[in-house]
Amino acid sequence: MKTLILSLILFNSLFSQGMYLSKENGLSLGFMYGGNKDGSKLSFAASYSLLGFVDLSYARSTFLDEENTNNFQNEYFIRAYILKEKIPIFFSGSFGYVYQKTETELWNNFPLTVTQEGLAYEMGLHLSATKDQKAPRIIASFIYRYFNPEETIRVPAATITDKKIIRSLIFEAAIIYYFSQIGIVFGPRIVLDNNFEYYLYGFNLTFMFRH
Repeated sequence: MKTLILSLILFNSLFSQGMYLSKENGLSLGFMYGGNKDGSKLSFAASYSLLGFVDLSYARSTFLDEENTNNFQNEYFIRAYILKEKIPIFFSGSFGYVYQKTETELWNNFPLTVTQEGLAYEMGLHLSATKDQKAPRIIASFIYRYFNPEETIRVPAATITDKKIIRSLIFEAAIIYYFSQIGIVFGPRIVLDNNFEYYLYGFNLTFMFRH
């Protein structure tokens, strides 16, 4: 049961690429592995950036455990950046659709399915140590996420639906290396989730292709 709860509340944790580009388009593929004392989470994401100011992204993740739990999470987001070319401190805002599903058996022949789906919103503050893309860059980000899903619990004899409010704080640091049109981004991330009651820590790796 603990794994069921964690698989629902722990959000995806992947870098957004637009903050690392300067008035250029880019395609990125990213991976994240993280967890806490109760288990681990594996994520994959793909995104496309328009001139470094708007990101369109898709991400999928799953919570890994030793129990017989089948779970996944899909995220579809659009993100825009403000004041990115003016000062080393810039901002971002985003919204998207999140769908989470977890299936397990509480005991023999008694399955339980829980889904959460709805809109999520983010506001981010980003600090850039340098704007020189010929040298390694370091960017630190602080992101607040608000998720208002509809939660549906299904068991053989009943279906229960309710609305939830889930708030999260995300802290990440990224080091970016550029090799011609290819960029590599990596660094740690910490997520305070489920109204800041649970945590997830992990490591991100993203490959960018600029054009």
